[in-house]
Amino acid sequence: MNFNNSIIKIKDFYKTYKMGDTEVQACAGIDLDIPEGEFAIIMGPSGSGKSTLMNIIGCLDRPTSGTYRLDGVEVSTLDDDELARIRNQKIGFVFQKFHLLAGSSARENVELPMIYAGVSSKERTSFAVKSLDRVGLLERMNHNPNELSGGQMQRVAIARSLVNKPSILLADEPTGNLDSKSGAEIMALFQELHRQGRTIVLITHNPEMAKYGTRVIKLYDGKIISDEVVKESERVILASKNNDHAITERVNIRGRMNILQSFKVAWKSLKANKMRSLLTMLGIIIGVAAVIVMTSIGEGTRYHVMQQIYSLGTNLIFVRPAPRENVVRGSVESELRRLTMKDVELIEEKSTLIAGIAPQISRAVTVRYLANNLNCNLIGTTPDFFQVRNFPVEIGRAFGEDEHISRASVCVLGSYVAEQLFGKDADPVGKTVKISAGTTPHQKNAAGVRLTVIGVLKSKGQTFGEDNDRQIIVPLNTVKYRLFNPRFIGVIFLEASSTDSIQNAIDEVQSIIMPLHGYNTRYIEIQSQEEILSRVGAAMGAFTFMLGGIAFVSLLVGGIGIMNIMLVSVTERTREIGLRKALGARKSDILFQFLVEALVLGITGGIIGIIIGLGLSRVYTVLAAFSSLQMLSKTFISVHAILLAFSFSAMVGIFFGLYPARRAASLDPIEALRYE
Repeated sequence: MNFNNSIIKIKDFYKTYKMGDTEVQACAGIDLDIPEGEFAIIMGPSGSGKSTLMNIIGCLDRPTSGTYRLDGVEVSTLDDDELARIRNQKIGFVFQKFHLLAGSSARENVELPMIYAGVSSKERTSFAVKSLDRVGLLERMNHNPNELSGGQMQRVAIARSLVNKPSILLADEPTGNLDSKSGAEIMALFQELHRQGRTIVLITHNPEMAKYGTRVIKLYDGKIISDEVVKESERVILASKNNDHAITERVNIRGRMNILQSFKVAWKSLKANKMRSLLTMLGIIIGVAAVIVMTSIGEGTRYHVMQQIYSLGTNLIFVRPAPRENVVRGSVESELRRLTMKDVELIEEKSTLIAGIAPQISRAVTVRYLANNLNCNLIGTTPDFFQVRNFPVEIGRAFGEDEHISRASVCVLGSYVAEQLFGKDADPVGKTVKISAGTTPHQKNAAGVRLTVIGVLKSKGQTFGEDNDRQIIVPLNTVKYRLFNPRFIGVIFLEASSTDSIQNAIDEVQSIIMPLHGYNTRYIEIQSQEEILSRVGAAMGAFTFMLGGIAFVSLLVGGIGIMNIMLVSVTERTREIGLRKALGARKSDILFQFLVEALVLGITGGIIGIIIGLGLSRVYTVLAAFSSLQMLSKTFISVHAILLAFSFSAMVGIFFGLYPARRAASLDPIEALRYE
């Protein structure tokens, strides 16, 4: 026998396993040369070391000591990626237990080695179909393993082992789980492959297999006890159904799995366990939906509050008493905290930056017209009120300065008041209503005062809980001298002459009225509309951030769920990982595959969460519109919130999927294949 062209050369080979404190020597001092084109049968009883020897030859395991040269290359010097390349391109495996992926068809199982060789999808399909056709399984190529017989599954395994056209074919008990007829068909197929030039190493404990090879190597207790060439006269040549046609053609190997294929493999793995995948994504779905709903409610509320502030008027300045905590009524300090008409008069007289001034006093009253009566809010103010407070009159007119000075018995009704007293389509202008102001000692005309309606305000809705449509606007002097005589002003609304002059106007007003209030800025508050907007905006922003933060906690919980399920998946799919590595998957391929699975879970959960979040936001808007939550009846879908939630869900998938992916990638291929 000529060993000069040995494709497998093993010298002084030892393999020792540690089982607790005990060392078990599976192979002890083996020397073996297998020339290219040989059909070697390695025989031996269980525990003889034959499977260990095959695993070393197949680069699934490493020897404890000794040398192993494969096609002239010392295997011990190769790293994991180089060993994976050899398993993918130089060695084809046929396992006793077939090791077919349960959720994949026969064609998809045959395509596996080509996936890790970087073969294109179109080429993979073409070669897989041809390979299955030539092992007699074309009509079964779309069937899953559970729909195939044992012989058919072994044929699929053989077709898979050949698609990358390896130079060596390793078969471990290929007929051990088959009936005699199926076993004979498989051995006939191996003989055909041998005639085509394949180097075949077949492991078996069955002496009957010896008659099919060209050489028989017997092992016992980890040592070779005999190595004999099978005489031609003693060989059994089986007829093949394939007429000695080549099983495969040369594939276009690019070297490694591409990114797109990683996503396809990951998606297929997740589809195989739809319910578990959905439950895994549930935390992400809830988290993303919650982020969108919470932020949309927060943004809607913020918008509503801002609109209410803007509706108060433009360039608006508020002058009002500061809060009076622990202040004795009637004390000097209490009086200094009050606003009076003197403040109004001084501002009118001395201010140069104020375009309008509207002092306001208000009181709850009852208004009557014929048999109709309504409780509402009466506001006593000056003609500037309608401009300063942005209250346009829709029907009739507002009262003027003459009517204010002459204490005219006129009023302007809110739209709701007009509708309740006169009906929806009636014109109340010119009609007389009766106002009952109360019976306290400071309130005159408890029996009521008649006022002529001269206008109806345009509907404005509510502002900070105050119903702007449920009020009556009356000249301030009329209120003071015909209804009741309040000593103090509740609030003074000022309109700055321009937006740029607001702060200067505030400083000016403060210098004008502070002498009346003990020069103490703690007694009177002077704020601009912009200042209130800024404070409210900051508060609402914090509110939205808080809601979003609560929702993001759900995303973290979802991420923990992904990690937990991925760890379970790694355990369940240990043998699958071992198979993929045996077929040429690198550590990086396995790492990326499981990382992509976690990423796909995060992304898919994010997409579903976005859809649900948008739907819930719409449902919330509809329900709030018919409830007492009018203030919150508008939501704004924030594109930034959607992008942030989606990106975070993807990052959660990657972050929490990294540990399980690294654990999967670190599995030893032979230990993974043996996992039960």
